Amino acid sequence: MIERYVLPTGAECELHAPPMPGVPGYHVLAVDGAAHDDDIDELARLGAHIARRLGRELRGDEGAFTIIVNGCRTSRRPWAHVHIIPAGTPAEKRRAFAFLLLKGPLRRLSPARRAALRRAAAA
Repeated sequence: MIERYVLPTGAECELHAPPMPGVPGYHVLAVDGAAHDDDIDELARLGAHIARRLGRELRGDEGAFTIIVNGCRTSRRPWAHVHIIPAGTPAEKRRAFAFLLLKGPLRRLSPARRAALRRAAAA
């Protein structure tokens, strides 16, 4: 699933739902290419709007989300993006952060092991 958006500044961005073991409903909203300060402000605003929608759709509560806004210098790829994490409780948020810390090694796991982790996290 990819949703495309155009920010008021004219910059294009995309919403992806990459597989993230242990973080059900994880999404990333990213600007396509270099971003100016106004682009990052608008990206964060759009990310919060989408996070409320996903919180409602996935958790039944518009307030059940956490977002992380990354600038181009704090990510492994040189563009701004927003991590959207549906989480209904502080414990779910902490668990999602722990899995995000391990994102690289977890993504290198076999598909069967990743599926087992997703099932365990959803339980």
